[in-house]
Amino acid sequence: LDRGMTMYPKDHTLLQAAGNIEERLGNVTAARDLYSASLHLEPSAPTLIAYAMLELRSPEKKDEHKKPNVTMVRKLFDEALLIDPKHGPIYNALGNLERREGNADRAKRLYEDGIEANCTDAPSVYHGLAKL
Repeated sequence: LDRGMTMYPKDHTLLQAAGNIEERLGNVTAARDLYSASLHLEPSAPTLIAYAMLELRSPEKKDEHKKPNVTMVRKLFDEALLIDPKHGPIYNALGNLERREGNADRAKRLYEDGIEANCTDAPSVYHGLAKL
């Protein structure tokens, strides 16, 4: 991956992949930086989802409770939907967030929107809908 990043420094997918690796290694700050760099080069739905999920799992410490900034996470998902409204993982991840936040009606609407959009990975969207 390092070699590819050296050879193709403007490939946003390599930066996203590096961010995923750093996140798995527990290097949250490095992952944030790599996701941000990837988005700076070319905004993409997969990178926005990865960034949003990172923020849900490892929020920046803004207070002693270290709660995720759900408003920011929703904005990341909404931006991903604007970029690629047929990307099924967005509907699934955002619907799951809304379900966990107690917004069952909004979650249901999101899952149904994904199905109606004939999105990719429709089975996962149906799975999310079934969890309601």
